[in-house]
Amino acid sequence: MWAGKKFSYTSLDEAYQLISRAADKIKPETEEIPIFQAYSRVLAEDIISEIDIPPADISHFDGYAIKSEDTSHINKTPLTLKVVGKSFLNSEYRGKIHSGEAVYVSTGCTLPRGADAVIPIESVVEKGDLIEIRRRVGKYENVTPNGIRHQKGRGCPKKGANSTSTGHQTPCRY
Repeated sequence: MWAGKKFSYTSLDEAYQLISRAADKIKPETEEIPIFQAYSRVLAEDIISEIDIPPADISHFDGYAIKSEDTSHINKTPLTLKVVGKSFLNSEYRGKIHSGEAVYVSTGCTLPRGADAVIPIESVVEKGDLIEIRRRVGKYENVTPNGIRHQKGRGCPKKGANSTSTGHQTPCRY
């Protein structure tokens, strides 16, 4: 049956080129689907974020929002700060903190204006409306910074990205 038939071989590079040219001609179909059905799909276009995610600096722990520079001189003597307010998810502190002040924040709360770090509640000594801090705290320590996940006006997931269980939090075209 195969007697007398001649075979020719294609190099790996040529085969790749043939497949690539054929694949380039394929126009995939797209559809809009609810985000919860997008698992294991591939994005058909870039998604441009309309907002920063998170929309503000967010506390990563229950603790005290502070100005990190206040702690820069801590050596052996603890730093004492005055607690000027409290912030919870259902009632956030609306004021601004100044040097020498702190605001209690629960996990997930927006940091008050002027704050750039959070020291966990376990790391302070509470004395009425004062707290003692015994170590330096770095800028953005224990803070999820504004826009770290997605920035307004920038592509968040890009065309061709696979959606996963950690997935996209914005409606997407797949």
